[in-house]
Formats: sequence, structure tokens, C-alpha cells
Amino acid sequence: MEDVTVEDIPEKVDVIVSEWMGFYLLHEGMLDTVILARDRFLKPQGLIFPEAAAIYVTPCSVPSVYQYWENVQGVRMESFSRLLREQAYKKPITETIAASCLLAEPEVLTWIDLREVTHDNLDEINFRHVAVSNKIGAYEGICLWFTCTFPCPKGSNNFEPVTLSTEPDEPITHWKQTLIVLPNSMKVEVGHPICYDLVMKRSTESSRRYALELTMLDPEEVEHPEFCSCFMTKCILVNAMLEKYERGEGDGAE
Repeated sequence: MEDVTVEDIPEKVDVIVSEWMGFYLLHEGMLDTVILARDRFLKPQGLIFPEAAAIYVTPCSVPSVYQYWENVQGVRMESFSRLLREQAYKKPITETIAASCLLAEPEVLTWIDLREVTHDNLDEINFRHVAVSNKIGAYEGICLWFTCTFPCPKGSNNFEPVTLSTEPDEPITHWKQTLIVLPNSMKVEVGHPICYDLVMKRSTESSRRYALELTMLDPEEVEHPEFCSCFMTKCILVNAMLEKYERGEGDGAE
């Protein structure tokens, strides 16, 4: 598409269809080509398939890297498992993961409107999150997946947009899920706060690749969102005060 000139297409087009999605949505950098085609060839009211996309993220367990190597045909391979984790922490892995391995409610890392997104919007994506564990488990990594939404043409009897989802509890796709594996496992309880920064930055060596940088944060040093449901005392107290004021029981209430 980069080599096509305006003269090659006699008029603007009504629809652009492209399967540009890569692992964790942005790997391979093909969305840039869609943006180029949109800006040069799409009519003002034209449609883009898909028209929107979102990346989701949540903490998880990673049995394939941790539990599997504890006992392989009666042989304990903890040393190999440790080396594997070190490599996986440096370079994310792509595999399917069971929904039961997810430790918290997923959060939208970024949402992309294909009618509005620009090249610059895709150069770097920063995300800070305080996830709250909703089960007892082993925190061993961060799981990413994406969804894409397709528009409903005018006159269609289908009023609900069609969505392609690569989340763990949907049928398996070739995109699978992307896992950033931690070097060490950490046991978590229900209500445990899991805080981290995640940066997705376009590679300076290749525009088709991204570097994913995960930084674990101390829950004591990070500002938690309003109505945070974690078990830390400060959040319990803040929630109690907010609920009190909502009921009109705060100071000065009539």
C-alpha cells in the first residue's frame, strides 16, 4: 500500500478491509499501513474493518513456565525453569493460557479508534495500574490480549457490532495471548494489590516491532484509584469514609 499513488485509484473508496493485527495487537506494525490508506483513499463517511481495537491486560499465573518444569517424567528441572523464566522476562512469549489462570479483572491498556488514530499515537503507550487479585493464586506474569470491533453497515439488521476477541475464555486464535513472565513467583490472596507500569514502545531499529517494559511497583508507594477494593488499610478507610459521605453522614450533613 505504501507504493500505491493516488493516481492508481481513480476515486476515493467506501471501505477499507485489512487484517493488520499482530501479537498483542501492535506487533508487526501493520496498522501504520491502514492509517496511510485511510488518510489517502477513504471517503469521509467510509468504513474501516475493523473500526476499533483494544488491548487488555491482567496479572496471571503461568503454569507452562513454572509448574510444568517442577517434575518432568519424574525429573525435577527447577534450574532449567529458572533460566526459562529469565529469558521469558526479557522477551514476551506467545501461547494460550486458561482463563482460570487470570488473577484479576482485565483492564483496558489502550483503546484505538481507527478513524482517528495517528502514527504518533502508536509510538509509545504508557500504562500504570493497580490490579486487585480476585482469587488465591501465584502471580507469575502479565497477560495481554486484544479485541477488534467491526462496524454495522447502514441498513443492516444486525444492530450489535461484531467483535473478534482473543481473550483466554474465547475460542483459540493464532494470535493466542502474550505473556510477560516474572523471574519469580509470588503468592497472592484475595484483595492483594498488584501494581505495575507497562510501557509499549516502538523499536528504534524496526518500526514493526515494540519493546514491552514491565516495572513492578510497591503498593505502598503508588496512588490507588478511588474505591480501590484491595485489602490495604488505607483503601479500606478511604472507602468507608466515601461511603459515609455518600449516605450524608459526613461532617456538616443535615
